[in-house]
Amino acid sequence: MIKIADFLNYLREHECYDNTRIIITSDHGSSAPGAMYTKHFEYTDNLPIVKELVQAVLLYKDFNQNENVKTDMTFMPNADTPSLALKDIADNPKNPFTENDIFVINKDDYVKIAFAPMQSLRTRDDKKYTVKDNEWFTVKDNIFESKNWTYSFIKNEGE
Repeated sequence: MIKIADFLNYLREHECYDNTRIIITSDHGSSAPGAMYTKHFEYTDNLPIVKELVQAVLLYKDFNQNENVKTDMTFMPNADTPSLALKDIADNPKNPFTENDIFVINKDDYVKIAFAPMQSLRTRDDKKYTVKDNEWFTVKDNIFESKNWTYSFIKNEGE
């Protein structure tokens, strides 16, 4: 977080901060020493998951915004990043590979999360990332409340 602050201060010093849309995101949390544990999560659901490990960082500042940093607890998975990046820039943007709409829909129902052991694809011949049926979860609304987390056993096709 200190490096992010240094970067934002650098943009301010070089008069690039105001007219820049800034999006900083991670793909997951961390269990490394010094990782950010929010201590906001409820653990009353007995799910075998450390929720901080899947809590991604998503920081967003739009063009010409220069107010103090504020926390917004709106439910936003990092899959919202392309929508934020293209907001007010492209009309009806499509994923160039799938032709699907970029804007996230139906996340109010839930978002699927895979919580599987780390698998290094660099050191294996098999480049397929596998997630077992019991390593899928869903989350919705306020991620800090246990009632919004659910086991989601997903059967692979053909079973």
